[in-house]
Amino acid sequence: MAFLNRSPTVLPTVLAGLALATVPADAHAPTAKRFPAPGAERKVVRTVQIAFKEKLLAGRMGVKHEGVKVTPFTSGLVQGGKVLRASFTEGLPRGTITVSWRIKTADGDSEKGLWRFQVTTGSASHDHG
Repeated sequence: MAFLNRSPTVLPTVLAGLALATVPADAHAPTAKRFPAPGAERKVVRTVQIAFKEKLLAGRMGVKHEGVKVTPFTSGLVQGGKVLRASFTEGLPRGTITVSWRIKTADGDSEKGLWRFQVTTGSASHDHG
């Protein structure tokens, strides 16, 4: 360790290298885009999705209209495991839609989130399944 005393820049460089080595490269799966976007107002919505910048191992999505679960026709990962999507045979009903999601990333971490948007001219009623 005597060499550390000879150069004032060696110790900070070594410590910085050790600090970087302990930080995971991808601590979270960054989202690329949500559709409809958070806070959006849309006339008709038949598909709800969230895209990620990396492939996922698993994903689940829940959709609620005014707090009541709406059952999708299909739901799951698509596009090489980078998009979590729920599709509906009919447009979602008029009102506030809440989308919750949970994923498992390639490094084994679990993440979750939610967002809301408005359907402005959807059907007045909907079979919540």
